[in-house]
Amino acid sequence: MRIAQVAPPWLAVPPKGYGGIEWVVSLVADGLVERGHDVTLFATGDSRTKARLAFAFDEAPGPTFLNSAFHDTVHTLLAYEDPERFDLYHVHSTFSALAAGVMSGRPLVHTVHGAFTPDMRRIYAEIADRAWFVAISEAQRRLMPELRYAGVVYNGIDLDLYPLRKD
Repeated sequence: MRIAQVAPPWLAVPPKGYGGIEWVVSLVADGLVERGHDVTLFATGDSRTKARLAFAFDEAPGPTFLNSAFHDTVHTLLAYEDPERFDLYHVHSTFSALAAGVMSGRPLVHTVHGAFTPDMRRIYAEIADRAWFVAISEAQRRLMPELRYAGVVYNGIDLDLYPLRKD
């Protein structure tokens, strides 16, 4: 399957410091490649991945630019430049990427990484029948049960990075 993974455009994948969404995207993208899928990761140029990397920005602009409309728009335009290349979009990113995704006509799944703010609720209600949603917990799913969920997938970790120790 040809899968586009769309990460937020502000931090590298995986992140060099904190970045919960970016760690999840990294594990999902690499895991899909390991399972034989053709994956393109839309992230920043300083990202590391087993997937094909596509980027609009050579380096992550960093947390100072979180929610920058400029970075969001340029990144989203790249991700949807040729939607026919992909069988599926998996959006972990912004409202722009989500809106463009439902307009692209390609199947789309969106992992809900945050809380359901009033703004998010309105946008999700508008696209509820045009995307599949993934909740990161049953508790999160119960907060907006009217969405069309593909399922609940708890955030994973790479167990090799956290070996079991007695202390």
